[in-house]
Amino acid sequence: MFIPILVCFSQASEYYSLYKGGDSIKKREVCLILDFSSVNITNDGQILIINYHNNTFRHNPSIHISKAIKNDFQEDGECVGISELYKIEGAELKRELDKVEMEKGFRPPPPIRHVVLNVIIILKFENENLLYEVEWI
Repeated sequence: MFIPILVCFSQASEYYSLYKGGDSIKKREVCLILDFSSVNITNDGQILIINYHNNTFRHNPSIHISKAIKNDFQEDGECVGISELYKIEGAELKRELDKVEMEKGFRPPPPIRHVVLNVIIILKFENENLLYEVEWI
């Protein structure tokens, strides 16, 4: 018996959906500024795994952006700490679930994974900073 296995490779998306066939919702971009000495970084082949306070972030260079930035960069986006990241995620999720319930008449279950935010990590070094777009896992 032959069972085909389908492997899907997806690009990092700026949108998510709360249920199959649901509207695409733009992810809110949030920035975490972390000191390099406060994180544990491992490299799994090309994929960079960043661990910070029991949270794991994955950077895949084939689908996420990364770049060096100056020490005197201007924070255009919303930069928060890890506890605020959870609060923002909860508020965004509640708002969107309430919206679906009002418009469609049902409340979908919340997603199991962190899909609501587009997280950007800025690692601070002495001479430069590195910016990584990451997936919060």
